Amino acid sequence: MARRKVLDRFYEAMELAEKLRKTLKGLPPELSETVLKYSRASFKKRRRRRGRAKKVKAQAQ
Repeated sequence: MARRKVLDRFYEAMELAEKLRKTLKGLPPELSETVLKYSRASFKKRRRRRGRAKKVKAQAQ
């Protein structure tokens, strides 16, 4: 699989953000807050896991 360019990833992220924004407009406030909360949490968890993986890899060397 070919590596995608950073610019392609950026455009894709912007498109997804726009779709999310449009979808959230149609939801009740409680649901939209919950969706936003969990979407932010997944990013933080991913970053935290990545940091732990780097730490474990550094300790193994």
